[in-house]
Amino acid sequence: MSIVNWKADAGTEELLKELGVKWKRKRIRLADIDRKASLKNNARIGEAISEDHVQDIGVSMESGNRIAACISHLVKGKQFIDAGNHRVEATDLVGDTDVMSYVIDTQDEEILDRIRVRTNRDHGLKLRQVDAMSKAVDFVKIHGMTQQEAATQCGVKSSVLQDHMRADEMKDTLDACGVDPNGISRAVLLKLRPLKNARPVLAKAGELAIKRNLNGPQVAEMVKMTKAARSSELQKIAAVAKYEEQLDKDAVKVVGGVTRSRRTKLLTHFHTFRNNVLSVKSLRRAQVSDPQDIKMIAKEWREVKTHMDLLLREARNGA
Repeated sequence: MSIVNWKADAGTEELLKELGVKWKRKRIRLADIDRKASLKNNARIGEAISEDHVQDIGVSMESGNRIAACISHLVKGKQFIDAGNHRVEATDLVGDTDVMSYVIDTQDEEILDRIRVRTNRDHGLKLRQVDAMSKAVDFVKIHGMTQQEAATQCGVKSSVLQDHMRADEMKDTLDACGVDPNGISRAVLLKLRPLKNARPVLAKAGELAIKRNLNGPQVAEMVKMTKAARSSELQKIAAVAKYEEQLDKDAVKVVGGVTRSRRTKLLTHFHTFRNNVLSVKSLRRAQVSDPQDIKMIAKEWREVKTHMDLLLREARNGA
């Protein structure tokens, strides 16, 4: 007798109908599943399985809750799980021997990718935003989707996806110029973008950004100086060199006891810290739910707030 109470899933059936995929819902034995290969189905980046999530599903199964059927397709005589690896592992955990699955009739990798991403987005353990963005980029580059369609499929903002695509384009351009783009932040790559059609100038600007570890605002200022230079390539390259000279001068100009470059760096760090904190809409969505982690965050936040209050009080008293 089966332990797990499986059910049909209207969302899955609607998705398969939308993609024009034929399917049969039936029980398949765990022994007939290529579980090792299924864990590498590219639905998730990094850790394929969350043991905590498997435990949660196992508890739900033992409580008699109805569990949505998985999705799989046949590969070399074995079932390959496209959606439901956590459910498969939980089924094994509770001692059952088979799962209910929508066995689909397709080998089309684009369709399979769409199924994996959509089911993770709508029904599974949520992808981290960085992983969802990586999948969206793949959809555009590999499968030729529009950026808007890829953003919708993966649940990311189209404007942010556009920035990622433009940053990737700049990486390729810098690489073609002989400049290693690894380690250059996305913000800096985007600020370099106005120079993309003047490759010798871009190469010099990119090299300087790496050499001096420039941040976004600094690169924007350098690009502005370069664009304002006369139209010849040599004059624009000279403008990059002039900006480096300006950096050296700024490094020895003291503003209120702190070098200007240090002051700019501090202000940039505060701005980045603020944006990072505000970007976290939910600790649970960020996959931070362990009580010890939450306690640590609360403790460190109190330390940051106490220190910031002290700094601001000193600044006001000294004003």
